[in-house]
Amino acid sequence: MRGQALRWYVDGASYRWIARHLGVHHVTVMNWGKAHADQLAPAPTPQETPLHIVEMDELHTFVGRKKQMVHKHFR
Repeated sequence: MRGQALRWYVDGASYRWIARHLGVHHVTVMNWGKAHADQLAPAPTPQETPLHIVEMDELHTFVGRKKQMVHKHFR
């Protein structure tokens, strides 16, 4: 039952939806999820990216979105 609850949660179901379908309290489902998460290995940390590269990527994305918005309004 716990395994099914975790699969549903990973697939996007809410704790309350899972609890209704399994006939348990939603806090029980939350506790199952927390207990499972505590057993997992720590998430790997991404490789450090230089700050100037991250800033340039964000700027490029921002400017690209603005260009798209301007083209939509002036067509």
